[in-house]
Amino acid sequence: MNKKGFSTVELLVSFTIISFVAIAMFNTVFDLLDKVEYYQNLSKVTILNGNTINSVQKDMKQRKYYGSKSCGTNCYDITYQDLSVKRLKISVTANTIQYGGITERVPSNNVINGNLVFTIQSFTADAGDNNTILTINIPIYNESMNVNNNINIVHQYDSNDLGGLPAF
Repeated sequence: MNKKGFSTVELLVSFTIISFVAIAMFNTVFDLLDKVEYYQNLSKVTILNGNTINSVQKDMKQRKYYGSKSCGTNCYDITYQDLSVKRLKISVTANTIQYGGITERVPSNNVINGNLVFTIQSFTADAGDNNTILTINIPIYNESMNVNNNINIVHQYDSNDLGGLPAF
């Protein structure tokens, strides 16, 4: 008998193989899309983290940290040795971070999930050496990825070097 076509079994096997390859391709594409979303979100949070840390640390180094006072829940007024004052404030409801006159919104899928933590720890050091560590923590949580993306600002300074000003 002269066979000039495919048998039903051959067509069925071909269709099955093509189906498996298509399913594998779709799974790979969906995995890649999830990774793209994760890294886009991570880059947005990293930019927010960098902008916040750079702004605060730049002022602390250039103007020299002098002292700070709470101005309410999740709010601190930071005073520098040139007697300028900048407010660091987070809003859990608006999902924003404000430092000075700049307000930045926390990227989507992320939330501020706690209070601003502002701690000062002093330790014994030789005269002229840094003897105090200021730590600021802004808790940020990514709900979709189940990951903490906290902003941590750490500044070490000499609390005895007040630039001729009285103790805060």
